[in-house]
Amino acid sequence: MTVSNRCPTCNAELPPGSPPGRCPRCPTSDAGHHSPSPTLDATATITPARLPGADPTLDHPARPIADATPTSTLDASPPTAPPPSPALPSPFGPFELQRMLGRGGMGVVYRAIHSGLNRPVALKMIRAGLLADADDLRRFRNEARAVALLDHPGIVPVFEVGEHDGRHYFSMKLVEGGTLADLIAEGRSLPRGSALLVAEAARAVHHAHIRGILHRDLKPANILLDVEGSPLVSDFGLAKRIGPDADADTEQTADGAILGTPAYMSPEQAGGPAGSITTAADVYGLGAILYALLAGRAPFQGESTAAVLDAVRNRPPARPSALNPDVPRDLETICLKCLEKDPARRYGSALALADDLLAWLDGRPIAARRAGPVERARLWCRRRPAVAALAAAVVLAVVVGVASTIVLQARANARLEAQYQATLKAEALADDRLDRAMQAIEDYYTGVSADAILGQQVPEAVRERLLSRPIRFYEELTRELDAKADPSPRERLLLAEGRSGLGQILLILGRPTEAAGQCRAAIAVLDRLAADRPDDPEARAALASSEIDLGKILHASGEIRLAIDAFGRAASRLEALHAEAPGEGSYRDLLADACKNLGQMHLLSGDSRSARTIVGRAVSLREAQAAEHPDDPEARAGLADSRLALGTALYLGGQLDAAKAPYSRAIEGYEALAAESPDVTSYRSGLALACNNLSGALAQLGEYEPARALLERAIALREALVAERPGVPKYRDDLAMSLYNLGSDDWGDGRLEPAREAFQRSIDHYLALTAEHPDVPEYRAGLGDSYTGLGRALSGLGESGPARDSYERAVSCFEAVSAARPDEGDFLLRLAGGYADLASACQEAGELDRAEELLDRAVPLLEALFEAHPEVIEYRAGLADACLNLGNLLNGLGPEGSARAVGAYERAIAHSKALTAARPGLAVDRLATAWGYGGLGLALRRSGDPTRARDAYIEAISRLDALADDHLDVPLYRTEAAKTRKNLGILLGSQGDDAGSLDQFRAALALAEPGSPLAADLADLLAVAEAAVAIGDRMGPLLRGDALPRDADEARAVANLAYDRGLYAASARLWADALAADPSLVDDPHVPHRYFAACSAALAGTGQGEDDPPPDDASKALLRSQALSWIRAELDRHAPLLDDPEARSAVSSTLSSWRSDPDFSGLRDPSAIDALPEGERGSWRTFWLDLDRLAERALSGPTP
Repeated sequence: MTVSNRCPTCNAELPPGSPPGRCPRCPTSDAGHHSPSPTLDATATITPARLPGADPTLDHPARPIADATPTSTLDASPPTAPPPSPALPSPFGPFELQRMLGRGGMGVVYRAIHSGLNRPVALKMIRAGLLADADDLRRFRNEARAVALLDHPGIVPVFEVGEHDGRHYFSMKLVEGGTLADLIAEGRSLPRGSALLVAEAARAVHHAHIRGILHRDLKPANILLDVEGSPLVSDFGLAKRIGPDADADTEQTADGAILGTPAYMSPEQAGGPAGSITTAADVYGLGAILYALLAGRAPFQGESTAAVLDAVRNRPPARPSALNPDVPRDLETICLKCLEKDPARRYGSALALADDLLAWLDGRPIAARRAGPVERARLWCRRRPAVAALAAAVVLAVVVGVASTIVLQARANARLEAQYQATLKAEALADDRLDRAMQAIEDYYTGVSADAILGQQVPEAVRERLLSRPIRFYEELTRELDAKADPSPRERLLLAEGRSGLGQILLILGRPTEAAGQCRAAIAVLDRLAADRPDDPEARAALASSEIDLGKILHASGEIRLAIDAFGRAASRLEALHAEAPGEGSYRDLLADACKNLGQMHLLSGDSRSARTIVGRAVSLREAQAAEHPDDPEARAGLADSRLALGTALYLGGQLDAAKAPYSRAIEGYEALAAESPDVTSYRSGLALACNNLSGALAQLGEYEPARALLERAIALREALVAERPGVPKYRDDLAMSLYNLGSDDWGDGRLEPAREAFQRSIDHYLALTAEHPDVPEYRAGLGDSYTGLGRALSGLGESGPARDSYERAVSCFEAVSAARPDEGDFLLRLAGGYADLASACQEAGELDRAEELLDRAVPLLEALFEAHPEVIEYRAGLADACLNLGNLLNGLGPEGSARAVGAYERAIAHSKALTAARPGLAVDRLATAWGYGGLGLALRRSGDPTRARDAYIEAISRLDALADDHLDVPLYRTEAAKTRKNLGILLGSQGDDAGSLDQFRAALALAEPGSPLAADLADLLAVAEAAVAIGDRMGPLLRGDALPRDADEARAVANLAYDRGLYAASARLWADALAADPSLVDDPHVPHRYFAACSAALAGTGQGEDDPPPDDASKALLRSQALSWIRAELDRHAPLLDDPEARSAVSSTLSSWRSDPDFSGLRDPSAIDALPEGERGSWRTFWLDLDRLAERALSGPTP
């Protein structure tokens, strides 16, 4: 039987030939993280491709690093090719040389065997051999002496120093696990493993410091890894002695010379005097190594050595999290503290750095950023219940070279070590369940939270599995603490943290109601704690922090009003704390966060004035932070973010002009940050968002050219981000949204083909995102939006069939996301909008029953949303649009439909007026109100209430004229005003007010775009009205048939007036006279005279109208026959035009309107046809079938 070799942790079968122990996927033993000198599992096999705790399933592309070979003395000369490898001088004294391991600036290292001891060693000798000068020999001896003074398991030891045949050498322990440089070249590590390695290296470096040795050339290539993965510091060739034993012989630099590797050296090494180099330089080097492990490259890069040195001296490094989103915030803070330009602002010792790294590994507050009460309260997901934090480290910013300093430092380090051991012992006695809960949630956050930040959503099943453990632990923790009769303040704080932690997990899992319950329970505990301890700022700050968390949960649930209350309470508490301790930066930062969120909630509720004030407060707080820390990129980025939020508050509040300034300043801020740190993708992402939003504001203001330029810039930025980071879904989502905006811009300007292309590109991105992340509903919702946009573009191009298919796909997307998240108001809003768009397409196709059914779904859905959340302004806006669409549909269903449409229009008007009051600067709300009045006028006219219809038209015209005056460069408002004046003119003409009708037609024609179909229609109506005025007393006889029209123009004029007055039989007779007098009328490309004639004949033939006397049955039969003849001739005239690409769109629209025209309902509906005499039924059924076939052909495009 073959015994399989399996990992003892995960039971995974190891590859054949693997040594026993854990597989590379499994983390090291937990005990290693709790000891003062963490070590890897002794049985683990570690290769340069794996760090402790690394997950091989994560794909992190390798990045080149500046460090390639060990470098000592640096000059400005260009690099030269290394000399060929020297021949192996074997034997070499007592050594048998086997192969060369590497070379540096001064020496070469061989793998060798000590013949007498049969021990493998690393043998280092001077590369120059017999030609070595005095400086070479001095440096070589210095390295040997420096290492000989050291005795630490993390430093490569020296075994023997000697000379053979005039060549100096020393032998060292052979370390064959590679270097950190090899590891980095293989790919980025995970944070915990990186922190563990650097902590061990820092302890070794600290040992060297207390022995009076500065390394001065710390870099990944000089940190070796043994076969167990433990780091060992090597290559002390540039080491410097400090303290009383230092002498001139140990100082190897001439004035102005620079020693070290540029990408990893400290600023003082890059340009300061030799005497200023202290232990702080090595702390910097350790930080640079940590940076490379986290980010995949050195802190600074450049095209030349001079450029790198300049960056080291003068530029802040890009944040590691900008290059690797998995880097946790606190670990990044530790790393960046090491890289401070001012040595005094770095860690006071390498030991202090090691301790802070171990504190982070153990989930305790770190010393790098002094954790104020707020910060400590927010460490619920990372902290263990430690008895006490470590004592403050002794700061040794500058080594002055006196023995007493080193002695004092050594004593301080011993005290720190003792305190650290005591802390670890106390932690071992702490509550086990809390420890396991914190570790479990930390495992989740370490593995997936950074991905979530950039939109790399974790599949739901994976989330459930990952979070089941911390949920169980938190539940056990809260039960135990709840059961305590008299919990201490610390235990009450831990209880609140447990509740908050559970709430945050439940929110991740999409259970906002339960999450809010847990968060409220935490707030109740903290509220009592703050009341009992009113002078304890930690309790008050923790309470405010939990209220912010609750506000965010409520926002996610659509509970905007409750979210406002939660954020408001938090802001009030934090304002008080900030006033009491203005120097505590954490209060200010958290207050700015609370204000920004509170302002956004007010904006969603329609209170734009409060939103502007509160977001403005966030901006002022960020401005103060940036003023205090002008060189801090994070402070400047926070300011740019806040200005972006202020611009959006002003924009959505209708203050478009005012929005331009904060948007522009946000753009300036992001531009500067991106120029200084081009590798920080978040700066370019913010810049793209600011450009995108400012583009929208400028477009609303009619500044189309700069708006277009900004939108195209946003797209270019996002395309570059996607090209650089194709695996980050957020950037692809952002790009897809900008392409959607571009398509909407083109569609609004009538550029239909480019709009189609932009929408299709957006769809392509969303299709890929939904395929890769099927559990992320936001991507499917974005896909639905893009399908909607494509439908509108296709409809404008006359491709009604593909347009309808696109609307159907959009509805499918919205139904899917609404089913997945039935409580998500935004998804329900989109679903209702999708129903309305599809209803319009069905109405155009003549499917009136389905159109009405779809709108009957949309309106109640929106009404329920609005009733549940009246403070959410977008729900009211969606409801207003749906009511308007419903009114438009009903208005085309005959008098009964028009009567029902009145109520829909009145609701649309009421909601649009409220929207206008809430955001008076937005023209779209004013336009919707005017449209509502215009539709109401038409519905009242058709339902028999001309007086109210006249008043509604006048109100619509007044509002449209005001819009046109306010926006002289927006032709839409003038066009809509012309349409409404046309309808008013028709109404006045039907009431016998020919002079009033004439005035309206003239005013409308002056507003219409010259040469447009509307202008042609108005010119015809104007001619009819003028003819009607000229007819005078002859009007009565002409309508009664007692007189004949003088010509075709007079016949047309009276026929139109007869139709408007409901005298359909008279209208049909007069149309027959007009067509007979001027047969060319049927060829008019703008006015369908013969179709109008058919409408009159159809209405009269089905017994409708006010003719006196009404036509008898024989006359009605003749009218129906005449109607069929006229409309059949019109159908035959339009059929050939479907093959003309330029005419097809208009023809398709015309045929669709015939299928839904209420004038023909008495001859189209199946029940109406069944009521006709038997001899007529077949003719009408055949006609409508022919029309349907032609309309379907129009929907499917031109004949191939």
